[in-house]
Amino acid sequence: MKKIYTLLAFIFAGLAVANAQRNVDWSVDQILEPSELNSNTSQGTAVDFTLVLKNLGPDSCIVGDTILVQLAVRNAQGQNIFIAPSNNSFYLDVNDKILRTGDTVHFRRAFVFPYYYPNSINVKMVAASSILNRTNAIAAEVAPGNANNLKEKDMVWYNPQGWGVSVGEVTLSEIFTVYPNPAADVINLEWQLTAAGNVATTVNIYSIEGRLVKTEILDGFGHGQVSVEDLENGMYLVEFESGAIKSTQKVQISK
Repeated sequence: MKKIYTLLAFIFAGLAVANAQRNVDWSVDQILEPSELNSNTSQGTAVDFTLVLKNLGPDSCIVGDTILVQLAVRNAQGQNIFIAPSNNSFYLDVNDKILRTGDTVHFRRAFVFPYYYPNSINVKMVAASSILNRTNAIAAEVAPGNANNLKEKDMVWYNPQGWGVSVGEVTLSEIFTVYPNPAADVINLEWQLTAAGNVATTVNIYSIEGRLVKTEILDGFGHGQVSVEDLENGMYLVEFESGAIKSTQKVQISK
């Protein structure tokens, strides 16, 4: 799968500075916004988030310190659906005031994840933050004292119709399902994550040796059908592709 499914990297790792001058206990105090995620078939999913970040001391954060933030959304199985701004980068703000012990600062960003779910699902938003200044050094926080650098919040990622969450939820390894298997004349496909806008949903079928034998463009809302009556008996790889999302499953053709 694409790197949006890799594990969230703690952004405070690797920030150690020799001869540290200040000890700051940085924390993600709250995820104020959002309280839910809402899908849009043409745009994807807009995310406007606001974090409350807090200095628990003992030393102060000063003007010029750099605040780093990374956001992730995970499904009910704990798998990352997306990481923002990306797996190996962070949102940055330059601190513009002195933050003494107990002081807080708000961190706000807005972005659009260009995908949506046809079916509403339960998700967990995870925010991680750290602060550093390499010229007036802050000591790197290490485990177990860095546990408060991360905050989680449960919410619903609603489909475009705003339906409630269904009982059955799929894992990222089951982004799309193919049935029947084995198949004779047609295969049916159902998928859970869909690219927004006019991005095509493409199905490529490969022989077990890797030769492309069939390509179909599907325009169904979360489901489609592909004829396989022209394929010979044997094992095939069915590849589902929608924007940056790609997944593959094996299907046996038997007539």
